[in-house]
Amino acid sequence: MEDVRAVYGGQNRRKAAFMSKNDKEENMKKIVALLLALTLVFALAACGKKAEPAATEAPAPVESKPHIGIITGSVSQSEDDRRGAEAFQAKYGEDMVKLAIYPDNFTEELETTIQTIVNMADDPDMKAIIVNQAVPGTTEAFRQIKEKNPDIICIAGESHEDLPEIGSAADLVVNNDFVARGYLMIRTAHEMGCDTFVHISFPRHMSYETMSRRVAIMKAACEEFGMKFVLETAPDPTTDVGVAGAQAYILEHVPQWVELHQRRPHRASAQAAARVRRMLRRG
Repeated sequence: MEDVRAVYGGQNRRKAAFMSKNDKEENMKKIVALLLALTLVFALAACGKKAEPAATEAPAPVESKPHIGIITGSVSQSEDDRRGAEAFQAKYGEDMVKLAIYPDNFTEELETTIQTIVNMADDPDMKAIIVNQAVPGTTEAFRQIKEKNPDIICIAGESHEDLPEIGSAADLVVNNDFVARGYLMIRTAHEMGCDTFVHISFPRHMSYETMSRRVAIMKAACEEFGMKFVLETAPDPTTDVGVAGAQAYILEHVPQWVELHQRRPHRASAQAAARVRRMLRRG
């Protein structure tokens, strides 16, 4: 019996040893296979990784300069306004300051006048539009500009339209004190020794509320200083006669007006007429 156990025991030990040896070999194969798989994965990852391009800084955005539009009359209509606009452009550059001219006959070419002003708002960089002098049509033009771009600042200088009207559309209205000037002119004429003041105008100007108020003050000031006030009419320079025609008419009639309204001897009136003609020729 003991021999039988010994035989079976020896066989079991040999079988266990054999199985242990097989297990070790199997485990070793698994480890090697795993290492090979990991090696392959890392190799593929290294091959598939592409070099990223070096980071480059994006160019800084170029900021465009704000544009300012200035619309005036021509040199023949309002030379000071036009020259002032040109000087402003010369100082700040054509790339910033844009100029335009409304028609000389702006009352009859109202639509062209309005469109000339409104066209400035087509510039996407336009920030402010100035009209000087703010002739009839400026109010409507400013309203259309605000509909296009409410951020554009609209400025009116020397408005020909009633101040409440232009003020309803403009962000800023700049006017000389026409009313106070009426008194100052008469007082200055009195201090110069004048006894008659001749005011030369035309119906369109006299229809402006500020102009009619100034004339009323002139008349009152003439009464205060014991002077004679006379109102004479000349052609409107915005009509077909133009500026040159209006100037020629005044030059022709000055001697007649001086002769007609004089209070002093003829010699003084002739000298006064000559002085007026020289002033008109100088513009």
